[in-house]
Amino acid sequence: MVIQSAAGETCDGSNMGGNTCQNLGYDEGGVSCYANCTLNTTQCRNIPSPVCGNGVIESGETCDDANMRSGDGCSVSCAVESGWTCTSANPSNCSPKQPPQAVISAPSSVTDSDGNGSEIITLDGAGSFDPDGSVKSYRWEKTGISIGTAVQQTVTQVADGSAHSYKLTVTDNDGLTGAATVNVVVHPKSTPEPPIVDGDWPYDFDPAISMRSSITQGEVTFYFDKAYQSGRFLTGGHWVVGPVTITRITPDYSNQNNGVMLNPQTSGSHAYDGDVSGFTTNLLLPIPSKISHGSSVVKAVSSRLDHANCTTKYNGEDFPGILSPLGHCERIASTAIHSAEVLTVLSGVPPRLSLRPPFVGSEKPLYDIQNVDFNLIPTLSTDGITLPSSSKRAGLLNVIKAPWLMHKTEWSGRDLHPSNTLDYHEEITSYYSDVAVFILLDLPKVEKRSLIAYMIQRGMDDYFTHKIGHGDSSFYYYPVLFAGHLLNDPDILNFFKDSHNALSDQGSRMKTRSRDKFYFSSDGTSKIVSTIVPKGRGWTGAKVLFRKQTSNGEHEHLHPTEWSKVDASGGGSKMESYRRCCDKGFEGMAFALQILGISSYTDHPPLFAYARRWKEENLSLIPNFKTLTGADPSSYGGSSALVDSVWKKHFNASSQGWPAWK
Repeated sequence: MVIQSAAGETCDGSNMGGNTCQNLGYDEGGVSCYANCTLNTTQCRNIPSPVCGNGVIESGETCDDANMRSGDGCSVSCAVESGWTCTSANPSNCSPKQPPQAVISAPSSVTDSDGNGSEIITLDGAGSFDPDGSVKSYRWEKTGISIGTAVQQTVTQVADGSAHSYKLTVTDNDGLTGAATVNVVVHPKSTPEPPIVDGDWPYDFDPAISMRSSITQGEVTFYFDKAYQSGRFLTGGHWVVGPVTITRITPDYSNQNNGVMLNPQTSGSHAYDGDVSGFTTNLLLPIPSKISHGSSVVKAVSSRLDHANCTTKYNGEDFPGILSPLGHCERIASTAIHSAEVLTVLSGVPPRLSLRPPFVGSEKPLYDIQNVDFNLIPTLSTDGITLPSSSKRAGLLNVIKAPWLMHKTEWSGRDLHPSNTLDYHEEITSYYSDVAVFILLDLPKVEKRSLIAYMIQRGMDDYFTHKIGHGDSSFYYYPVLFAGHLLNDPDILNFFKDSHNALSDQGSRMKTRSRDKFYFSSDGTSKIVSTIVPKGRGWTGAKVLFRKQTSNGEHEHLHPTEWSKVDASGGGSKMESYRRCCDKGFEGMAFALQILGISSYTDHPPLFAYARRWKEENLSLIPNFKTLTGADPSSYGGSSALVDSVWKKHFNASSQGWPAWK
């Protein structure tokens, strides 16, 4: 293949005569030879030069923001400028890289605990974060001298009563830095101050106000973006003056565990734990978040195997469990939520002996225990009374100290109850009755002060929960009316009587558990008529009756031989078993409401008539009772020795105005 130039050939077959697109003046491509032995350059082409500033990222450019200016993130030569980040969109959108935020959690003030002249301080930088990257390193300094590079740093500080300053500098993955400082004072050990005394009601808790960048309650720690003024309520839980930015809450939310909510509402939904029906991430509080004042942050701790502290049997097998506040071992698997903590954000410092505001809804009223008239509580003689043991008394207080999550509707709300509270309504009823009568006894005030304060707190929480809608079915008159009475709050006290109450037409269960359970026979709703029992009475002769269900689910107006007619699962026999096993124990609460003089505020006389019936009716006198019902008359008990002895000594039907039951 010889190129015959004389014949006008510039190529021949695969012989291009050394010609390429490049030496012919093109940027790229390849030449070929036509059949007439002339060069074919149709595959040669020139690459257009990139045009910086046209809004299109082209070869050699790392950005193009449609202008030829530097200083806006994309330089005059279409390169990303230092300290900026640009999108790959056309045109590029550039923004400055954000530096990391250093957050220090440390006590602002501590006391030399052992009197040795110093105290070990833990400086915690775990709450630090980077909005558009990650924190890569930590550097701690004191007066310009490096003291460590760990996330958590411990230092020994002298107890000189002066502020020592510590600085944390964090560096992110882009090399940007952020810094924060904290001052810590270690006070010398001194003689303990006596407890706060208001009249003759001492409260042995620390009302100190301090600046804190984190707060720990139980297993929960709330981290903030800086130090905020904070303190503690008389009835537990911390407050912080806001608005406040929460950067982290531990244990962290993960896989539908350890959820957190803001001002929860009454509904069938929640965001605490995926093992409880109604879970939804739509109600989950995002973290970090800026929380305005007048808000409650409710954090749940999901149950874990390392919470186990006992063993219990279930279906013949041993299972790890958790001791309930009353000493029962409950399976961990049956309780999804181990505990819950409430952080309240306020607009200012509350009165020093304030009760925690309700954690549900948007209303956050502050009540001061110093405004409570304790003289409203009578002091009944303890002569002949079976008083609970010291451990039992401690249990009464332990049950009520933790927040009760009662805002999930109806009976399934029990699944939301943390393991450090009570689960089933039978236990709750009996517990309230024990506390209600214990508070009335002539005991040293130091024995009762905390129970009284926490029972007022329970009543407040219940009132504000059910004020906004239908909550947990374990809802009772006593805590609400006790709180309204002691706080002298007519809105709370008249909650059940007010004909304009928002719940008045929404179903009787919403008006406390006893409202639809106890009724006078004349108010029955069943269409099933007995052919044996005279109208206006129950089959045992009582005129106040129990029902597990309304309408044709009522059974006591029928003779046991007619209970098969009852339109409910298991018929009347099953309804009677509920009366015997699970819907008892109201008499202590009923007694306390009568003695306090506030029974009329229930607007429900059948409760008090039924309490009398439960204590006075002798079922063993009814012929063939066990044959007819399948139950021994002696099984109709259930009151504690405390309630039984108080009832026996102090009950007086005529002077206390109890309604008749037969």
